[in-house]
Amino acid sequence: MTRNSFVLSRAGLLLSISTLNYEYMSLSVTEVQHLAQLARLQLTADEVDRYAKQLSEVLGYVEQLKNVAVVGETKMRAAAELRTDVAQSYNDVDRLVAAAPEHDERYVVVPPVFEEPH
Repeated sequence: MTRNSFVLSRAGLLLSISTLNYEYMSLSVTEVQHLAQLARLQLTADEVDRYAKQLSEVLGYVEQLKNVAVVGETKMRAAAELRTDVAQSYNDVDRLVAAAPEHDERYVVVPPVFEEPH
């Protein structure tokens, strides 16, 4: 599928995209299942097929963006100013631990991250 040419102009940035081609790289069902496992998602076979197609289209679109001709300012600006990280003490540890769904004395209990899901 292709789209006609268009030009997008915003804040002095001019993008000219001539005919995007939406042929995309293919993401396999096995790769989608692996991603779902890493994200701890349980997907049906229909969802895996649908997401494989949709994610492949997104990856193909991102690949097409590499061909965009940019005229004008090309430096990326931060969306917001970042604050400096400053370490601070938190004195009410008991209150913090009590708010956790599961705790053991003064420690918050969390599920393992690097184990395979059961």
